[in-house]
Amino acid sequence: MLEAALRAVQFLRFKADEWNIDPDRIVLTGGSAGGCSSLLVALHDDVADAESTDPVERFSSRVAGATVAGAQTTMNPFVIQERIGKETFGNPMPYKPFGAETAEELMVNWEQHKDLVLECSPLTHVSPDDPPLFLFYNVNREFPAASSSNGIHSPIFGELMLEACKKAGVECHLQYHEKDRPQPAISRQEFLTRLLTTGQS
Repeated sequence: MLEAALRAVQFLRFKADEWNIDPDRIVLTGGSAGGCSSLLVALHDDVADAESTDPVERFSSRVAGATVAGAQTTMNPFVIQERIGKETFGNPMPYKPFGAETAEELMVNWEQHKDLVLECSPLTHVSPDDPPLFLFYNVNREFPAASSSNGIHSPIFGELMLEACKKAGVECHLQYHEKDRPQPAISRQEFLTRLLTTGQS
């Protein structure tokens, strides 16, 4: 899925003239798993291959930014368990895509799954040359132990990304559903308008 998403950006550039698209103003968006995919593409190194016989592969996969909702920023079960809580594993997303039937199985066989799990974790790909991000979460930071959906969409995922971006010097905005939580100085609409208007971070 990650490879397909990266190629989708390349295909947009391949068709840019025909479809009247500004290749410098491509911004990604999505919710939940779609938000995770958007972050993966936004943070991933460019996969352009100038020597490829496939004309689509010659185009850049880099984008102007991403604005996402309820996105998972890591698939690392150890980080999820420590920072968010094992209740998150009530949702199969953190382990099923990697061929494990439970989170416990994934962790016990970590060396077998580690490379793919980390490749599919947006946090793995954060680097100083990344585009700006805006993350929004519409659930509370604290959630009932019986709730699996809040765990998989926890704003703590956003906190993890904000921490990583600050270390790397990447622009990142985090908005909570909770009014008493710190809110970004810029709104999602302002963020998106800026990127789509200027195409610059």
